[in-house]
Amino acid sequence: ALVPFVKSLSIEMAPKGVRVNMVSPGSIFEDGNTWGRQRDAGSERYTKTLALNPMGRMGTPQEVAAPVVFLAGRQASFITGVNFIVDGAMTARVQY
Repeated sequence: ALVPFVKSLSIEMAPKGVRVNMVSPGSIFEDGNTWGRQRDAGSERYTKTLALNPMGRMGTPQEVAAPVVFLAGRQASFITGVNFIVDGAMTARVQY
């Protein structure tokens, strides 16, 4: 229920000039994180998760950081109440 909360809070805070957004990452790979360790161990879960992603790979921390930086910057000054999904098209439903 976090997405409706963000939307509600964004409406409440907009008149005060405060923007409220969220970034929802999918499977994010880094050598030292859970996915990196599962890859190194030859985990079936890693292979299955990788196969589920339409892009055929996991994201990187940098690919999650980029939309966070964008949403925090001036270029996004009229953007509020959004859930910015960073998951390589894994989420199949339409976002509202």
